[in-house]
Amino acid sequence: MRYKQVNDEVVPLSPEEEADFDAQEAAWRVERRASLIQQAKVLAGDAITAALPAWRQSNLHTRYLTLLRQGGTQWTAEEQAEVKRIEAAWVWIDTVRQASGALEERFRALPDDQFDTFVWPDWPPFAA
Repeated sequence: MRYKQVNDEVVPLSPEEEADFDAQEAAWRVERRASLIQQAKVLAGDAITAALPAWRQSNLHTRYLTLLRQGGTQWTAEEQAEVKRIEAAWVWIDTVRQASGALEERFRALPDDQFDTFVWPDWPPFAA
């Protein structure tokens, strides 16, 4: 039972007030869960662009396509190493995205009473 103060007296909420309170609390939980899920997406995106800004991702993509067009049998040792570094970058990006997706699923299943005590995990480190 919930209470409110009327003048100097503490009185229980009416059934209608209880229902309104419950509805507002349920709406807050839905909004909070959606906010946490969105925050996970934003933080994952920030982690990715901090390590690999969009311009660098574009350059890596272009370089990778250029190397693929040459064919792997014609790559120098340096180009082979470059391909491995580019592929490692894409694997890392995919790992962060998967971690973000797993985190979003955790938020969908997170009990309401754990919203404020949730500890954010670190993203997988990027090895340039």
